Order: sequence, then structure tokens, then C-alpha cells
Amino acid sequence: NESQHRVYIDSFELMTTEVTQGIWEEVMGTTVDEMRSRSDYDYGLSGVGSDYPMYYISWNDCQDFINKLSDLDPYHTYRLPSEAEWEYACRAGTTTAYYWGNSDSENVMGRYCWYSENSGSSVHPVGTKEPNDWGLYDMIGNVEELCQDAYTSDYDDCPDDSSAYNGFSYCRVARGEGSNGFARTYRSAFRGSSSIGYSKRYKHIGFRLVRFQCE
Repeated sequence: NESQHRVYIDSFELMTTEVTQGIWEEVMGTTVDEMRSRSDYDYGLSGVGSDYPMYYISWNDCQDFINKLSDLDPYHTYRLPSEAEWEYACRAGTTTAYYWGNSDSENVMGRYCWYSENSGSSVHPVGTKEPNDWGLYDMIGNVEELCQDAYTSDYDDCPDDSSAYNGFSYCRVARGEGSNGFARTYRSAFRGSSSIGYSKRYKHIGFRLVRFQCE
């Protein structure tokens, strides 16, 4: 469900990679296998290691992670990116279909993302593909990334100040597609409805955070 609207972006910091299993375990004390055992949907494991992206997490799990991380670091505040912030960071100043241009050939896409043609339907260590022009890795591919926003099929009620849409919805927005999608779903603007909800855990869902300096 794609459309466009003008959004004014304030400055923010975004993690250069997705939250890894190593970071998650250090903050939360649980492994990806333990989170898989708590999931309603057990699809097995899809890449395990400290430098692999964390998955089998829900939107609520992300909030728990943010709260614990904030306790460890009183100098910053953390949250999931809004959908507007995520797309702004993904595009890195581009207006093309993909942040590397308009080509969906395997030779080009394979340089920048893990997707159905090169991933073996598994996740891979973060930061092993080329970054976008702002030095951000895996903005497309590897795992889909949760955003702060509640899902809405259009932007009619969404704010234009880059903050998250918090209207009623059973779903939350995820962007960036995972490791088993097709070329068209890796476009910077691609979005769609997903039954992610707030507490459901899936194999293909991960996240990265924005942070702000505490005043």
C-alpha cells in the first residue's frame, strides 16, 4: 500500500546495522532459540551467532529491550524508528526504486542485500553486504525491521513531522523485507499490511533503533 506525502525530518541517530543476537543476549539475557521456544509460530532457526540479526521478537519485546537498554545508558533515549525516519534513512538521499538505483538484476542486488536469490532463505551476519550512501547496512533484506508506527493502509491520518502514527490498529509497520522475498519487495517504498501485532513473534522480523542525546 504505497503512496507519498511530504514529511519534515528532524535529526536523529540510527544504528548502522540491525540489532544482533549478541547485543540482544547481552541486554536481555535470552537467546534467539529461547525466544523461538516462546513463539506461537515455530519455523525453526534461520542463522545463529552473535553477529547475526536478532529475530523471533515482537513489537512488545522491542519495547522491553528499549526499556532495559535505557536503564543501562542514562545519557540517551532509545526507540524504534518511525516509518518516515526509516524510509528517509533507507533512501539515503535517493529517489530511485532501490537505494542502489533502479536495477533489480541479481548481480546488482546481490551486492547490497540478502534476498531469495542469494540467501538460501536464511539470515546472515550483519554488515556483510555493501551499505547505502549513508553507511547503513541491511536496510533491505536479512530481516524485516519493525517501526514504531501502528499500521494504516494509507498516510491520510499520518503526521507530517516524522513522528509515528499511533492510531488504532491490530498491526505494526515493518519495512525492508526479509531474506526470502522477491525483487519488487525490496524497493525503498515497499510496505504492506502484516499480522505482526504487538506480541506475535516471527522468524523474519527484527529491528534497529534510533537514539537521541538526553538533554
